[in-house]
Amino acid sequence: MMTALAEINRKATEIAARIKLLSSVSWRRDAATEERLLTSLERGDALPTLIYNMPDHTEELEQLVRLRDSFQTQEPLEMVTRANIASYMDGAHLVQAMGTPRFTELSCDVFGRPTDPLPGTSMTNLMASERLLALGKDFEHPYVESLPVDVDATTIAQELQALLDQHATRRPTQAHRATQNRNGGPGTPLPIKILVVDGLAAKATATSETIRLRSGRWFHRYDARQLFAHEIMTHALTARSGLNQPILKTLGRGAPRTTATQEGLATFSEWVSGALDLKRLMRLALRTLAIERALNGADFRETFRFFLDHGQGSHESLYSTLRIFRGTQPQAPQSVFTKDVVYLAGLLRLHALFRWALAHRRIGLVHLLFCGRLAIEDCFVLEGALDEGSIAPPVDLPEWYENIEGLAGQLTFSMISGALGSDASTLSSSVEF
Repeated sequence: MMTALAEINRKATEIAARIKLLSSVSWRRDAATEERLLTSLERGDALPTLIYNMPDHTEELEQLVRLRDSFQTQEPLEMVTRANIASYMDGAHLVQAMGTPRFTELSCDVFGRPTDPLPGTSMTNLMASERLLALGKDFEHPYVESLPVDVDATTIAQELQALLDQHATRRPTQAHRATQNRNGGPGTPLPIKILVVDGLAAKATATSETIRLRSGRWFHRYDARQLFAHEIMTHALTARSGLNQPILKTLGRGAPRTTATQEGLATFSEWVSGALDLKRLMRLALRTLAIERALNGADFRETFRFFLDHGQGSHESLYSTLRIFRGTQPQAPQSVFTKDVVYLAGLLRLHALFRWALAHRRIGLVHLLFCGRLAIEDCFVLEGALDEGSIAPPVDLPEWYENIEGLAGQLTFSMISGALGSDASTLSSSVEF
């Protein structure tokens, strides 16, 4: 059955490669349309119609249905395979629903809402975002505005390449020595290309082989370290590890159901490696608040103004607004793409998972996260599969994870500081200077 399941995974991955959700819902951008849209927003003129690629995924959906119905789900690997196939279908249905009221409903089903509760707490994603913004204002300092925020993409690409080279020359550990040998031995850079391209909705995107950066001067001095942790040492490496799987090849092709865990792990990687700056954290919270406002009726122009009012520049506010209204038209009321709620929610979930796994001596659960693109629940379903050999080990690991004692120290301290809560202000006021 494992040979048959491997073939099902291979076929599902090939079909899923033709369902490009994020590129489909992102408008076909050019400089002229972008400037026209920005001018219309600033002047109060009628907003132009955005142009999208509208592929028909009827054939892919039929093929995925046949694959889904071709096997039983009695074993853990079968359960994850079926869940991924169903999620690929969700992605296809989202693309098919672009421009209809069903689009927002499906998006909420797949990615969630800001008002969804965070597991194990009485707090919602929205409440956490509001609290984060309030706390963030207490930690802003007078030097932030003087920091350069217009770094060119080419400079960031060069810095990312330097970080890749540095990663390649570090002393190999037992966890990834075999993979380094396959790639040419210690000191050989990972075969990941870094390209600067036009027309990206996000600052960067990642596949198992390529990191693409949006051309232009949109970057901050912190972005190279953040992108290295987020795009290369999480998204690219988990994709490579997934494609390296002997059976579960679907772990190499991210499904909508794995997005929250992937983005949470990538943002957690930023935090634990010291690359997550305050403004980045505030942006994640702002997106969650903006999505909630849009779901309640705030239109494209009001959302753009919301980001401006919270200190973002006009171009950054435009990109932030476009992320939330991907797959829609500026004139469409309450038509929202909710994917961006997963970043902060995913970060909080991953933080809780790492703390729980370390405290309960079940680090093997989180080790699975580096074996491919998984959802958190997959870690519990597949627990033990790595030791049994049905899941291949990660092709590489980020430095912060290899330094498990350092990670444990950071998590322990975060628990203590969190327990202080509101008592922290009383504690600080009692310190004599």
